[in-house]
Amino acid sequence: WNDDTGLRSTGQTDRVNTDVELVGPEQDIGFTQTGEWVEYTVNVAQAGSYDLQVNAKTPIGGNTVTVSLDGGAVLATVALQDSNGAATGFEGTSFGQTQAVQVQLEAGVQTLRLTFDGTPADNGYLMDMRSFTLAATPDPVPVPDVIGQSGSVTFTQSGPNAWFRVDFAETLDNPSVVMGPVSSNGGDPATMRVRNISGTGFEFQLDEWDYLDGDHGKETVSWLAMESGTHTVGGQTIKAGNAALAGAAGSVAFGGAFGDGTPIVFSQVTSTNDARAVTAQLQSVTTSGFSVQLDQEERAREAHGGENLSWIAVSSGGSAADGLLAGHTGVRVTNSPASVSFGSDFGAQDDFIFLADMQSELDNDTATVRLKALSGTMASFFIEEEKSYDRETTHPNEDVGYLVLDSGLIYDDALIS
Repeated sequence: WNDDTGLRSTGQTDRVNTDVELVGPEQDIGFTQTGEWVEYTVNVAQAGSYDLQVNAKTPIGGNTVTVSLDGGAVLATVALQDSNGAATGFEGTSFGQTQAVQVQLEAGVQTLRLTFDGTPADNGYLMDMRSFTLAATPDPVPVPDVIGQSGSVTFTQSGPNAWFRVDFAETLDNPSVVMGPVSSNGGDPATMRVRNISGTGFEFQLDEWDYLDGDHGKETVSWLAMESGTHTVGGQTIKAGNAALAGAAGSVAFGGAFGDGTPIVFSQVTSTNDARAVTAQLQSVTTSGFSVQLDQEERAREAHGGENLSWIAVSSGGSAADGLLAGHTGVRVTNSPASVSFGSDFGAQDDFIFLADMQSELDNDTATVRLKALSGTMASFFIEEEKSYDRETTHPNEDVGYLVLDSGLIYDDALIS
């Protein structure tokens, strides 16, 4: 302690073996003057952040208690509020806890010095101090960054110039976007087209083939947006990216993200450089990458121009308990519906999305995957050819990859473990 000349021989008591004056029935430290201080030895159980509060009273707002280590380093300064309004005397004042200030303490025994400062009241003293407290503050729980979002949309399209927008719930950094398969409420064949992808959302339309009018009844389609890069979600590796195709064909490399396993790939045309309807047909999906061909309707005489392409690749595996299931059918899906079972229940259709894309091209006729039926435990889909050249729609067996994923915001496993 450091006690300047203060109140003496007035019947007040001192702290044992000190000159620190005590006042009132609770023996508060009183008659404090500028520059006086008291020290306390504390044993800190664990290094970290602590909330410090002082229980004191003063009629002069702004008087302070500065807390420092015995080496002189100041940890914090606590300001007291005026507890007596316009009056500047102690009569009528009341004790109160100050706002908590955060201090950083090392583990082990150390000495804290509390130094009094400010403007004296009418009687020449600063404040009465009853106590101070140190409460450990828990380490802040890191808020994981969102790396993606999934959902579904239901829409009715009035014509070929109609576009719709999806807004993300959280901003994404350089996202890739894929959509499909489309439900089969309407009979006209179609593919999905995406444009204007940004960190806040994207636009889409149902791209009916050019021999059709673009007017289409109500359909539902799932979508997935993922930030470019490699992630782990539900225990499965996901890699997403964007590519600019200079012409009607191109290739993408995974860069070793999937090791010896061949992932399921989903692709999406994400520009309108060439206005003609188009689908991105995957070819030669391997452990290291894939090729892609931009297919127009069969009667088109010229190759499609270059477009931007989003793609998302997912390793096989997972379950409803993981919130993600990815797999492929093998070579067996035709123009007749085929089904896959999820093995467990993903719940109501609003709770999850379903994506599917051909992993092979065993027939040159332009085609897409179309959804026939969907529940929490299974999906049924088929290969749909367009009819611009002829009415024949028979399509041989194709390998279709699929993804079932919980709807909503997506986080990387490493960020939430």
